[in-house]
Amino acid sequence: MQHANYYSYTMCDNIILLKYHNCFSYPFAVSSSLELNPALFTTVVQQTYVTSNCKYTPVQSSERKPHKCKTCQESFSELSFLQEHKKTHQTEKQFSCATCNKKFTHSHQLELHKRIHSGEQPFLCSFCGKKFTFRSTLKCHERTHTGEKPYNCDICGINFSQPSILSTHKRTHASETEYKCKICAKNFTSKSSLQSHAVTHTGVKRFQCDTCNKKFGILCNLKRHMRTHKGEKPFHCEICGKNFTQSNSLQEHKRRHTGEKPFLCNYCTKCFARKRDLIQHERTHTGEKPYSCSTCGKSFSQVTLLKTHERMHTGVKPFNCDLCGKSFTQQSNLRVHKISHLEKKQYHCDICGKDFSQSSSLQQHKIRHNGQQPFHCDICGKNFNVRGNLQRHSRIHRGEKPFHCDICNKYFSQSNSLREHQRRHYREKPFSCDLCQQQFFVKSALTAHQKNCSNKHVILCLIVGN
Repeated sequence: MQHANYYSYTMCDNIILLKYHNCFSYPFAVSSSLELNPALFTTVVQQTYVTSNCKYTPVQSSERKPHKCKTCQESFSELSFLQEHKKTHQTEKQFSCATCNKKFTHSHQLELHKRIHSGEQPFLCSFCGKKFTFRSTLKCHERTHTGEKPYNCDICGINFSQPSILSTHKRTHASETEYKCKICAKNFTSKSSLQSHAVTHTGVKRFQCDTCNKKFGILCNLKRHMRTHKGEKPFHCEICGKNFTQSNSLQEHKRRHTGEKPFLCNYCTKCFARKRDLIQHERTHTGEKPYSCSTCGKSFSQVTLLKTHERMHTGVKPFNCDLCGKSFTQQSNLRVHKISHLEKKQYHCDICGKDFSQSSSLQQHKIRHNGQQPFHCDICGKNFNVRGNLQRHSRIHRGEKPFHCDICNKYFSQSNSLREHQRRHYREKPFSCDLCQQQFFVKSALTAHQKNCSNKHVILCLIVGN
């Protein structure tokens, strides 16, 4: 029987291919139930009625994509899918958002976009209860709970949770035909990218900002920098509405929503959301320390660690407490210090009047007053009133010296010993005698001096009659 029409009763296993298919042994009219259920019809035709006279050879479903897009070469199983896909290549975007005027090719894209403005988050994570605006974002997030890694590298067999992570990984298998920097051996996918990178090794910065006079080696870096002065933030997060001055900042930000960590460590398979975090992490494996102190020559794996170290030489403490004026070399130390101002100290010592924010701290403090020493060293029999003092003492027996001087490489068993030692490098003498103004490195030296100095002061007062 010849198929005369595109959609006839004699439906083949792929109805889109019907116009290409001549079936000569089809002795009956297909029932309406089979017509409404192509999957059932396929089974009936293939197993019962299709004979050797049928010129059409069934193929696997993954291969039934005869409709190819001429623009991007992507194939589709049905013509309607291809026609819908072609709209993505059209420049005309007729569906406009009434809130932000952003335009879309398809109406369903606009409907999804509207959720950003409405705050609608209909997709709920069944593991942790977190809500998401888009189903695709939820799927990416849920893989962090399930550990599912459906994307497989066809070169080495490693699996990944997201296609973007797989794409990043595949670059590690890139061939030697890439453009490689002769100075640092970094690879680039294009010659222009290599040329732009090479400028960073010369130190030449030809492009200057007219506003702040900062210089850049590459023009695009200057253009990105200028946005900070103009207040331009052209890169918009469609999930939370936040704007950014640079596209890479937006990309990093979006990974917080999706939980994506595309940068994979080559040594331990740990993943990171930012490439710079990966680079810093991999140095813990390689031992690389590219940042060197110009004063003492010590090297560091991170530039932030170098800057913190250099303040020990200069004595600069740029982080000031706005409550008491105390200064710190590191911002983290300032944050810890500020907590002491914010904490309500409601626990009061009846003996000395000192206040504490926690009852446990007060109880530990009271041990010093009653003379108890409940913590005992099993090696030498020495007793301590605080567990922390016993732990520090035990390091002496074990030979542990975890505190390291960055200047002379000397090691200490206690942190306060290191601090006292470093004051000698910096010539810091924070302990001063109120009577003669003499200064000391450590408080114990001041205490010993004051006993002698006070006696001299009394004798001097008697002599001068004051």
